[in-house]
Amino acid sequence: MEKRNHFIWFLYACILCLCFSVVTASLTRLMGLPVQFYFLLTAAAAAVALLAIYLPARLMAAKWRPGTDWMFEGKKGGFSSLLIPVALTALLVCARLFFAPDTGAMEGQAWRQAVSEDAVFSPFLGDLYALLLRAAMSVLSEDAVVFGVNVALQAAGLLFFYGGIRRLEGAFCGITAALAAIFLPPFSDSAMAAEPQSLLFFFASLLIWLGGLFVSQKGTRRVLRGFLLVLVSLLCGMGILTAPLLSSIFFFWLAILAVRFRSVRTRGLAVGAALCGGLCGFCALILAGALWGGQAGSLSGRVTSLLESWLALFASRETDAILHSPSLTDYWAALAVFVPALFALFSPVPDARRGRDFFPAWTVLLGAVAAWETLSKAPFQEQGLRFACLGIFSGMGIRNMLQPPPCPETDAGKSGRKQREKAEETVPGPAPSGPAPGEYLENPLPVPKRHKRREMGYGFEPRQDQMYYEIPVADSDDFDLKE
Repeated sequence: MEKRNHFIWFLYACILCLCFSVVTASLTRLMGLPVQFYFLLTAAAAAVALLAIYLPARLMAAKWRPGTDWMFEGKKGGFSSLLIPVALTALLVCARLFFAPDTGAMEGQAWRQAVSEDAVFSPFLGDLYALLLRAAMSVLSEDAVVFGVNVALQAAGLLFFYGGIRRLEGAFCGITAALAAIFLPPFSDSAMAAEPQSLLFFFASLLIWLGGLFVSQKGTRRVLRGFLLVLVSLLCGMGILTAPLLSSIFFFWLAILAVRFRSVRTRGLAVGAALCGGLCGFCALILAGALWGGQAGSLSGRVTSLLESWLALFASRETDAILHSPSLTDYWAALAVFVPALFALFSPVPDARRGRDFFPAWTVLLGAVAAWETLSKAPFQEQGLRFACLGIFSGMGIRNMLQPPPCPETDAGKSGRKQREKAEETVPGPAPSGPAPGEYLENPLPVPKRHKRREMGYGFEPRQDQMYYEIPVADSDDFDLKE
């Protein structure tokens, strides 16, 4: 177990360094600096983060010693489950309303499909987003339909995203991830663009919330857990067909199952059921697209056409985003999640809850998202899910940064240690595994039971005047029996 945790943290460090290097490389290029300054900028950003933020906070935490248990908990209670998500949703809507550019919505392929007359059902993400825009035109005006649909999808996705993270890692990590989704450019820039990034965030958040709902169920609710296992697996299989990036959520779901179950047999059955459910969901959605897609030809031909279109997404590496080049400010703002996520690598004590809970599953999700975005050459505005995951690790980094280190043993510490030792002595511990020095070994041969010594008492205690044993007998008494 310990070796596995070390490997996972090494994998997370590699993924974080690669993603961080991509951002600093973009900063170097946008600032017009030579290639040699790339390494200096990367080292300077890491050094400033450690020396100017992490080290003072660690020193302050050592002196102040704040309590951080509420950061790990927060999985229960009305405040974290109701008021915080409402406040975060209101903050997202206000941020989109007050900071939205006045240039109007940017239209693209999805908008042209929405206003066309021959719009048909298609299981792919861009086509589903176009159908959603077309349905919203009956309620909103054409000027506000893009912004309204995007804000509604992001607000609903934020509720699911926070709820899922709260169940898996606590409310604090959910807050940091939600703030990343509210203020970072990949999400804010897509609010005014007719591109399906908000719909992608909604689908991913829904699956993460269902995964957290599955984990939060107790062992007695086996029927509900089995239903959620099948449902999430089916939706993950559908998501792989809808958007290839959602395959990372499927890997995340498999990692949750692997971490959730300790028994090898139960874990194998759960993962096998998830794989079968994902395959069934994929086939069911592609069959629905072939039946109601409005395409001509036989059913097998339409299924083959949809499979070819889906495989073309891997070959062509096309993007659904409207290419608007990010500014220098956008890349500098991206460092807001990388810096606290870097602190997650440092822990006050060797086992300060690091590697517990579902950290391996989040690492798998971040690695799968980063790998897919790198291979598909996704632009900056399509990297929203990566920054949302980094927001989760940022919450872990802040927790590790504020958690006080173990202080040297003072008089108060000694008295507390003595009280704990005294309490431990009163509690019966486990039986010793072997005989103490000087004791006889237990006889392994069968022997009769030991005789227990018994003591007998009297029914009454005689008085002192009754303490005589010579009974007077008459002289004429010859002890003969008389009739």
